[in-house]
Amino acid sequence: MKKLIVNAKTGEVLEEAFEPPTLTLDEEKVILLQTLEEKITTHIFSLYPDLKQKSDLSDKEYWSNYLVAKGVEERGFRIELIRSVENVYAGGDFETEVDRLTSIIFPSGYTIEDRIAIEQMLKVAVRVSFIQRVKAVYRQVEGEIVNAVDKASLPDLSNLNLPKIPSLR
Repeated sequence: MKKLIVNAKTGEVLEEAFEPPTLTLDEEKVILLQTLEEKITTHIFSLYPDLKQKSDLSDKEYWSNYLVAKGVEERGFRIELIRSVENVYAGGDFETEVDRLTSIIFPSGYTIEDRIAIEQMLKVAVRVSFIQRVKAVYRQVEGEIVNAVDKASLPDLSNLNLPKIPSLR
């Protein structure tokens, strides 16, 4: 559809422009869902690249086996690991959490390698938690888009406030 821009005083046609077609609510939703997915994917891979994710899978496998071989009770370890992840996300110091977790898992003392195992497992758990937290934002915003009843109720994707990975130092 053509749109004319006219000088109000003289009536002279200043410019002809094409007016973009107005999108329906469903078309807007499709575009927003695609944009949301792109933003989420970009955010995750910018902070947690694919190569690091693959490396973490390997670390998790190795150090899990190490801890099992050392006789660490898996259920109790997982409970404490999640507690430490939550503490780190709440602003707790990563190294303090490594020390706390290591002392709990190895109350009679531990080797440097034991501490490295706990540190690596906590790093992996914090980064995997990051992905889950970003996915939670995705699901929430996706629901807002899908359930919007008019264009005014569609969410603004310019400020998603996506989670970051806390410092692991």
